[in-house]
Amino acid sequence: MSISKREYKRYPLTGTAEIKPLNTNASLSIDTLIANISKVGLGLYSTKPLELKTEVSITLSFISIHGTLHTEQIDGYVINTKKIGSLNFLGIAFHDEIDQKRNPVLFEHYYRIINWD
Repeated sequence: MSISKREYKRYPLTGTAEIKPLNTNASLSIDTLIANISKVGLGLYSTKPLELKTEVSITLSFISIHGTLHTEQIDGYVINTKKIGSLNFLGIAFHDEIDQKRNPVLFEHYYRIINWD
């Protein structure tokens, strides 16, 4: 039996995320599907791989707790990659925790989800 090293539980989130690698000369943009979210990170499914430690800007588009589509931006870096069939699972750590000031709708949505448990 393995013991989880996670400090925060992951929760499902319905939506997409556009990933833009930072610190590169290319204007690469990768469309992904969101697998899950925690207070400090995000799991994504992508058709394209990214290298570990790649700095990224993420634009999340998700259906909020109110049933409306919202878009928010957050930065982070790749901490995990795993090939799953034809897809790549990407684990992203945020530079800063989800915060009411920087990410008001995402913050509200996340805290309502965790209180459903």
